[in-house]
Amino acid sequence: MKKRRANKGLTLIELMIAMAVFSIVMTAVYGIYISCAKTAGIQNASAWAQQNVRGGLELMARDIRLAGLDATGGAGSGIEEAKPRKIRVTSDRNQDGDIDETDFERVSYMLSGSDLRRILYEGTGSQNTATIIENVAQLKFAYSGSEVKISLAVEEPAGRAASVNRSLVTTVHCRNLDY
Repeated sequence: MKKRRANKGLTLIELMIAMAVFSIVMTAVYGIYISCAKTAGIQNASAWAQQNVRGGLELMARDIRLAGLDATGGAGSGIEEAKPRKIRVTSDRNQDGDIDETDFERVSYMLSGSDLRRILYEGTGSQNTATIIENVAQLKFAYSGSEVKISLAVEEPAGRAASVNRSLVTTVHCRNLDY
């Protein structure tokens, strides 16, 4: 009768082979994880930049579109200041015949450093400045008759993968400034 040798565990060679295979598998898994994390970071930054550009353009377009609103004809509303990086518009929203320091009747948009700022009631005692969007790479206004073309670009950091840049251009027709 044959005697069976008792299994007393792994040999050193078997253990080293198992550790080598495990190390290779874990290196591959870690590489895939890092790649997915990097891609997710870029996608999040891209979505954030796109949302900021859309929101900023919509906010500016809404106020610029109302430039010149003056039901009584005595408020003198319109585009007060028109520069490539700044615009100030007025509209008599409450239709009282005057540009007031309330009701968003005097609104300015300008680029300050890399921040898009909205200034309400600029030059009055009620002036209020708020940052609308950070990380703005470009803001440009171009004027043609009763139309204002707005170019806005935002650059969001995406971790070590540098940054993501999103830009949009829109043309706003000022309904109340038809010439």
